[in-house]
Amino acid sequence: VNTLMPGKWLNDAIVNFWIKWVSVPRSPNDLASKVHVFSSHFLSSVLTNNYSSGLKRWLRKINIFEKKLLLFPFHGAGHWSLVAVFNPSLIKQTSRRWGDASYSNEVACMVHFDSLGQRTTHSGRDISWAVRLVLNSEWDRHYNVTLDRTARPFTHRCLPLLTPKVVYQNNSVDCGLFTCRYAFNAIELLKKPVKMS
Repeated sequence: VNTLMPGKWLNDAIVNFWIKWVSVPRSPNDLASKVHVFSSHFLSSVLTNNYSSGLKRWLRKINIFEKKLLLFPFHGAGHWSLVAVFNPSLIKQTSRRWGDASYSNEVACMVHFDSLGQRTTHSGRDISWAVRLVLNSEWDRHYNVTLDRTARPFTHRCLPLLTPKVVYQNNSVDCGLFTCRYAFNAIELLKKPVKMS
């Protein structure tokens, strides 16, 4: 409870609990049922150990491509941020249409919400590499029936890491709170189609 006091950092238990809580469906048609939330330890572990067999067990009972939103809360170097992957199952359409302004259907995209903005301690390159590694491995497990195991649909070209302008923190302790709010906002964004424009 001490971690909830003003001027204190939110710990992993609070951030994980809150993001899981806001992603629990409240009704049969609730958009939250289309969300998968990863533990805040997941990306850190991928960055340390690659996508090991131990980590793959975390997803053995789920097909993440049946979800419209994947949330990856990340804690590293004393700072919280959030990576959201929208419409991961649409990667094939997205890769064929990336940059085509006339394409009006939904697309896959990866967004990094970071309350420190340009001052962040988180490497977008490393985080996006880890997320793409997981997505490509899971794609192979569920959909790649070809002999070409080197073909990767999730690349930096067709799924770049987008860093939108967001509200930034003005102190050194609220990054966990901002990460929780970004997760809530990402779930709310499911109400609108994610398009190229």
